[in-house]
Amino acid sequence: MAIGPLKDIGRDLKLFAATQASFDIATNGTTAGENYPEAGDAIRAITASAGGTYPFATREDKFGTATYVGGIQQKVTSEASFETYLLVNGSAVTQPDIGPDLLEGGGWERVDTTAISSTIASAASAAVFTVASATGFTVGGGVAVQDEVDSTLYHLRRIKTVASTTITVEPPLPAAPTGSSKVVKGCNSYKPNDSRDGANSDGTAQCLTLWVANNRSLDQVESFAPTSFGVSLGGDSAAKLSVSGTGRLTSRMLATTVSEPIDAVEEYFNVANDTVFEGIDLTTPVYYQIDDEIVKVTAVAAGTITVVREALSSSAATHETGTAIVPYGTSLAGSYTGSPVAATSGVIYWVPYGSTDDADSLQVTTAQFDCGFGVTTRDNVHGAKTTVAGYTINTREVNLSMSGWTLVTSGMGIQAEILSGYWSGTGTGSGSQQLSIVVQQGEALGSSVAMVAPRFRPTLSSLDRGAEEVALDTAGMCEGTSSGEDEILLIFS
Repeated sequence: MAIGPLKDIGRDLKLFAATQASFDIATNGTTAGENYPEAGDAIRAITASAGGTYPFATREDKFGTATYVGGIQQKVTSEASFETYLLVNGSAVTQPDIGPDLLEGGGWERVDTTAISSTIASAASAAVFTVASATGFTVGGGVAVQDEVDSTLYHLRRIKTVASTTITVEPPLPAAPTGSSKVVKGCNSYKPNDSRDGANSDGTAQCLTLWVANNRSLDQVESFAPTSFGVSLGGDSAAKLSVSGTGRLTSRMLATTVSEPIDAVEEYFNVANDTVFEGIDLTTPVYYQIDDEIVKVTAVAAGTITVVREALSSSAATHETGTAIVPYGTSLAGSYTGSPVAATSGVIYWVPYGSTDDADSLQVTTAQFDCGFGVTTRDNVHGAKTTVAGYTINTREVNLSMSGWTLVTSGMGIQAEILSGYWSGTGTGSGSQQLSIVVQQGEALGSSVAMVAPRFRPTLSSLDRGAEEVALDTAGMCEGTSSGEDEILLIFS
């Protein structure tokens, strides 16, 4: 086994995310993803960190010393954060790499209409059009509509209503389709999951197991519940996703070496440094790799670890003194698919909420959605050694800040005046001050991603006249309706 450099290095960063079947990890299990990382759960991380707090309280009785005396151990808490790309697979049908586990296990609900495809028969406006068949299109799901002029360009929108063969999308398209046979294609889209706090089969809250590793060390974050997501579009980079949240427990596994030769049947390994196993919860499965063999560590005492040989279907072998024994996963090659959505900037389309007029547009300078998912942890359950024992979902808060520009012939001044009017409270749409917004990066089917905010209430609107191109800066909150679940939608095509 190639173990790489003898020191921890950042270039070997590996991140795996797997949906947990229960908020508690079963002891002595061999469940791929939960009890050990697997290649199919790999995520191409840009950055990742994991850790925890291990608090204690000082004693109040007196020992004749001028300093506090500690020793009252408190419950531990885990946390993690990471950043990755919003990868697309080049196919409008294939679910993105981060979809099945990271998004669905981390608080989003998939709306899958990828098998549905139709064509436009006629259009009443840029928002309302009749299709050959609307069967399968879902309210609240995403749809890709072929551009009126450029057949390679598709506009990603949220479906607002479906009635017979008539579909209403939000926000509207840049222009009402005038020709027939333009393609209307279903998408993979994701909306916040309001029932995630009890969505597991045993009634526990949805969560993930995270594995954050490099060439010499690995952190297992059990019962990781993302509390916030950030979606970055536009600018000079590809579309990105940042995630942070809280878990039950972090087990940190470090590398060491064996201190004597090992034959093919021994179940006790003498290691150079057994302190690397301190703090690991051995009631849950802990796997290490030595050469090409995987072993399960079950006990640690006085420089010796007790192991189960040939774990995870590996074969027993002899091992020489000084051979590295590393956490399983540090040398695991991930199975990656998809490519970043190229840095082709992006487009902001918007109209006053409820309007079916042609959407106005701005070229994206930057756009940032910050999604606080309203996770409130259930803490300090009696008898538990970890602080977090579960969570409930409360009010989400989704904020959008963006900056964009347009050519003077396209009416930046008019757009700024309209937007400022809504900002100042003079809007007359359903719900004063609200706008319907979509920020899209990419153009072609299978290579685009978008974030839709059907009801965006600006709290800031300013013109940056000192920039190379005069930019309109806007920030505010993405709201929903009383029926819920319509404040944001993440769409992949």
